[in-house]
Amino acid sequence: MNYELTELCKLAIKYGNDRHPLSNKHSYTPVYFDLFKNKRNSIKKVLEIGVGEGAGLRMWRDFFPNALIFGADNQEERVFEADRIKVIKCDQSERPDLLSLIKRTGTDLDIVIDDASHKTQDQILTCLTLMPFLKKDVIYIIEDVSEPELVDKALIVYKHYSPQLLPMKRKYDNHLIIVKNTSKVSLIIPSRNEPLLTKMLEDTFSKASGEIEIIVVLDGPTIYPLPKKRPDLIFIEKARPEGLRPAVNDAAKIATGKYIMKSDAHVAFCPSFDAVLQSDIEDNWMSIPRRFDLNPNSWEPITDTQVDYYYLGFPFERPDFIMADMPWPTKMRERANVAIDDLMTFGGSVWFTTLSHFNKLGGMNTEGYGTFAVEQQELGLKTWLGGGRVIINKNAWYAHYGEGHTQRPYHRDMRDNVRGCIYSAHYWTENKWPKRVHDFKWLVEKFWPLPTRGHRTSRERHSWPANWRDYFEGRIK
Repeated sequence: MNYELTELCKLAIKYGNDRHPLSNKHSYTPVYFDLFKNKRNSIKKVLEIGVGEGAGLRMWRDFFPNALIFGADNQEERVFEADRIKVIKCDQSERPDLLSLIKRTGTDLDIVIDDASHKTQDQILTCLTLMPFLKKDVIYIIEDVSEPELVDKALIVYKHYSPQLLPMKRKYDNHLIIVKNTSKVSLIIPSRNEPLLTKMLEDTFSKASGEIEIIVVLDGPTIYPLPKKRPDLIFIEKARPEGLRPAVNDAAKIATGKYIMKSDAHVAFCPSFDAVLQSDIEDNWMSIPRRFDLNPNSWEPITDTQVDYYYLGFPFERPDFIMADMPWPTKMRERANVAIDDLMTFGGSVWFTTLSHFNKLGGMNTEGYGTFAVEQQELGLKTWLGGGRVIINKNAWYAHYGEGHTQRPYHRDMRDNVRGCIYSAHYWTENKWPKRVHDFKWLVEKFWPLPTRGHRTSRERHSWPANWRDYFEGRIK
């Protein structure tokens, strides 16, 4: 199996901790590295319940240079203090012990890891006892979960999910549950006479694990029945169609969530999609779930249609100078075991970011782009070239009802759409955005090698020539 050993994997190996993939027991450290690598300097307090010989405590101490590492264990001989490490005696099966523990550590813990008895009843008791006292942005991790269905049911009052892990020989307890206090999400759905809209809304409310509001923009009249009113469902009704871009901008103006998520009106989401997408995102990032095609009858993803990565096609040799967003199956194979990864671009049907980031980008422009075209290029390239990051979060997925189906009625003026695509290609390759901190060439270099002639699959069209720099530098017209 191909995977990269992260810095945290190497620290686990150094101290003899079995959380790393080479142990053939657990594959937690790659997940933890993705979860914490951008927060290393800001983490101040970590609590690990169940310390063993202290290998995990030393691993966390080295990984978080500014953190005080607390340990808790029910065996007196495991209580010790060292540089930035303090172990407290505590029996996690006893609620009074847990309450005493949180008084001694303080409630301002950034991370809590339960690696103690591994008994389901203890895991549930510990989480339900400690979580009410912890701060809003705490990350609480339960390791070695052997009965995830029972733990999942017991923690229904909290937002939680199980990340995708590398398979291990020891399968029965190579399972994590990550628990978080999450913020409100405003889901924006532009819709034009969509027959699947009501089904999608009912399903989406059932899949969310935290507080959400859904803002539907009815871009023109609809002949299909709408769901019953509820406080967290808002409709913006337009007498005449204005287009997707104005619809998203209008919805964002009234959104009240910390996060906004845009989706087409014919999409199914994974359970706890809102919590999972919040788990790995910074203020100036965009996050994209893994994509599948949707079976509209079963309302389930079609499993062999998965798309994770896209690249921007080479526009200079096309007569229309369009920079298409192309599926990148080679990248998908090479990075199959990376749960959180960089994206050059994405499909556009679903995206997730903070409301503040969307507003800083100025929303979506209709000048040049028209009313519909390439929202993903404008938002994604503003994010990358403005100093942010666009990621795929493979712990979340959505299923999209694909192109060409009769139940997808959102009409696009194709001439307007083509004009917008051409405008986008010129605007970005010619570095016309005044707020950029990187030129477009920087992005190409970051993701190079892109598919090239002779080194691409049949799906990887509009590939890049080896001498692509000559086009950008004016040596080839």
